[in-house]
Amino acid sequence: MSIDGVRVGSVERVDVRPDLGDHPVETIMVIGTSYEMKVPNDSVVRLETEGVLGPTVIQIDTRKAVGRPVENNGVLKSVELTDDQAAHALEFIGNALIDESKKIREKSPADSTAPSK
Repeated sequence: MSIDGVRVGSVERVDVRPDLGDHPVETIMVIGTSYEMKVPNDSVVRLETEGVLGPTVIQIDTRKAVGRPVENNGVLKSVELTDDQAAHALEFIGNALIDESKKIREKSPADSTAPSK
């Protein structure tokens, strides 16, 4: 898990809790830094992909947060991707795959044809 793009901890546990209503997933995260980390309680949590095809990670965004520090066992608001954000992400991934396939083709020697019998 990361805070503003910096890896600072890990996910300890993920539970499904129907009693939480519209957002029934509870995630227990552990922040481990050599300094005191104060995450504002109005920070926003979202799932993001590391790189083009990397693993999904939890990202806590504090850039617009101004609240008091969240306490141990506190709750942060999560946001979901909009259709536009998902479409942009898919376009980005598609373009990256096309670019990589072009690089591979440029590096590969031309296919030689087998001699005819």
